[in-house]
Amino acid sequence: MLLAKVTVTTALALVAGGVILGASFLISQAVMANGHGGVSLSDPGVARAMAYAVLYLVIVTVLATSLGAIMRATAGAIAVLFTLVFLVPQVLDHLPQDLRHTLMRFGLQRAAAGAVSLHPAADTFSPTVSMLVCAAYAAVALALALFLIGRRDA
Repeated sequence: MLLAKVTVTTALALVAGGVILGASFLISQAVMANGHGGVSLSDPGVARAMAYAVLYLVIVTVLATSLGAIMRATAGAIAVLFTLVFLVPQVLDHLPQDLRHTLMRFGLQRAAAGAVSLHPAADTFSPTVSMLVCAAYAAVALALALFLIGRRDA
């Protein structure tokens, strides 16, 4: 049942994310073209960044669905997801600089930024590795959810 939920929510996120990203790209490029700040899909890294942005939405969808199954509470899953995306980077920001940079590379927010950026920061992984870091969050959560459902509901 969980895999069916993940499949449906993933498909919806993929379609909606693709449509919304495509529309926002076209609109933003039309606005920026007047100031010569626009980019083309054929420019290096643009298509990859757009594809990774949609993939990131799919990854967060799988993560959120899995957290909901793990916690059996929508509010709790939202709180954990919010914590992973927004609060953990804020906490890590107060660590010593060398430790902070090492740990933040593995954070969901920094990895996503590195994956979808045309010019990633020097202290991030490559875009593909950054996307794999994001996918690892979802994979671990999904595996844990499947394990717990098999254990609790068997």
